[in-house]
Amino acid sequence: MDVVGSPAVCSGESGGEYPGRPGTDCDDGDESIYPGAPELCDGIDRQCPGDAGYGLIYDECTVGAMALIPSGCFDMGDHFGEGGSNELPVHNVCISAFAMDLHEVTNAEYKACVDAWVCSAPGNSGSFTRGFYYGNPAYDNYPVIYVNWGQAAAYCSWAGKRLPTEAEWEYAARGGLSGKRYPWGDSITCADACYSRFNTSYDCWDYGGLDNDTHPVGSYSANGYGLYDMAGNVWEWVNDWHSGTYYQYCVDNIIVNDPPGPGSGSDRVLRGGSWYFIPDNLRASQRGGDFPTTQGSSMGFRCVSSGD
Repeated sequence: MDVVGSPAVCSGESGGEYPGRPGTDCDDGDESIYPGAPELCDGIDRQCPGDAGYGLIYDECTVGAMALIPSGCFDMGDHFGEGGSNELPVHNVCISAFAMDLHEVTNAEYKACVDAWVCSAPGNSGSFTRGFYYGNPAYDNYPVIYVNWGQAAAYCSWAGKRLPTEAEWEYAARGGLSGKRYPWGDSITCADACYSRFNTSYDCWDYGGLDNDTHPVGSYSANGYGLYDMAGNVWEWVNDWHSGTYYQYCVDNIIVNDPPGPGSGSDRVLRGGSWYFIPDNLRASQRGGDFPTTQGSSMGFRCVSSGD
């Protein structure tokens, strides 16, 4: 898998601050220790076995950074009876290992595809509160919005990746936690994610002095797999067609390993909730859907790779 884009200059990489060759190994002072290991974008090695950052397969300093999601099985669906039949029955699903973008695709990342004459520009260059959002360097590190399912799929293909399946997305969103309401646990506060910022009656309006709109990717704590904004900020397109009966179909037909989703439909699945929506929409099991041609101020995406 090739990384798309150019590496940013991070602390310690431009010479002098750290000896050796920072950014290329697991010890800023000794390039012979785990040579070639990627480094987090802070000039400090945390990519040796046993380190907190170990498992990231790409450098966070590089466009397209990804995290390795290990293979495993989980119970997919709503453990709390809050989402209705659309999220039931809870059923066991097993997922093969894959890699997922650490964060939602940003304006700058998407623009690289547009500039390459592969992707089409978002349907609107503004956002909910900003007249000039896409293409404005001030918002390069914010999630791209006003892209439909086809545009999201085209970007992922250009980047050598693909959209995740719905099952992969939920497995990754849970971050290794079993049966929890959110990627971090069962309760939520305005400090956990970007949500409920639509108007003054919403819980998180003006919370923390932040915009009532999208926030920079990675503004909140990562989940157990090192993924940011798996709840809130923007809804994320996934590959699957939406069907309210697909979970039951999987149970009836004993589809356990890497379920691909329905073969057809009218809506594509959206996951994760957004800055606009209430906490219920940020639940890990919550399933939304819309016409694949829809573009909106709270719709974005991220990509995955199977490494094959």
